[in-house]
Amino acid sequence: MRLRSVIFGLVLLVFAASASWLAVFGFLISQEDYSPERGSLRYYVGISSLIRNAPATGTMAQPAYFGSVGDGNKPPQSEMTFETSAKDITEATAAITSYLRQKDFHQRSIDAGNAAASFVPEGERLVQYAQYASSAGEVAVLAVTQAIATGLCKVTLTHYD
Repeated sequence: MRLRSVIFGLVLLVFAASASWLAVFGFLISQEDYSPERGSLRYYVGISSLIRNAPATGTMAQPAYFGSVGDGNKPPQSEMTFETSAKDITEATAAITSYLRQKDFHQRSIDAGNAAASFVPEGERLVQYAQYASSAGEVAVLAVTQAIATGLCKVTLTHYD
């Protein structure tokens, strides 16, 4: 009798966890774009593991996360952004580049001027832009901009599934 109660409890727990995951996934699809808090269920369901596990070295605050389920021919994406000082930028980008190589992403040559236009907000200048591709066809983009007024750098790692 006790074994039956334990098994029933486990089945109920698995069902509840699956239902919660599906509910959050359905909510994310209806949102299209979302900015989850690190550690939340929306974060684990909507942000790719490549971005969740990416190193954020030399950050001045917690990284911000963004996700999109894609729309039409726009692929789903996950993104991490954090600010760092100009003196820490080399270490921060080296850690991300090393991480991407460990995950079998290889840098590909592109025309950075045209490709990076969407990554440069007004009042900032482009410091670094690189695209990486995996053998599975996934793309990751590493962009670094620097605020002209403050000199702070913003590192953005975007993963297109």
